[in-house]
Amino acid sequence: IGTEMVLMSSHIYGIDQYGMEMKRCDYILSDDGKELANELITDNKRAFKKIKEFSDSIKENGDPDYKKLSLAAKALFVLRNEGKKGITTSEIAKKARSFNWKVEKEDIDNAADLLKKLKFVK
Repeated sequence: IGTEMVLMSSHIYGIDQYGMEMKRCDYILSDDGKELANELITDNKRAFKKIKEFSDSIKENGDPDYKKLSLAAKALFVLRNEGKKGITTSEIAKKARSFNWKVEKEDIDNAADLLKKLKFVK
């Protein structure tokens, strides 16, 4: 972005029911950015393949919007931060609320389903 290889435009359009800012950001590679990206892909085929597979798996699992991805990231953060096995979705939601995140058990249930599909949790 600072090197002008990625061009960004953004627009804030409100606050959702979770208290999260609703902001649309569009990122487009400049011509120099496209050239560099192609070089990186060529030089790092194995890493690119893993990134592409993960991106495809997100799309294959319902292509979740930013809210669902954000909630899944929050749930994963709590899981890793707590470091204990067998934590329930109710406990995750309670811990998430201690960070002033506006989440309910149902949100965490959905996030847990997504994390399972993406193989972050069993």
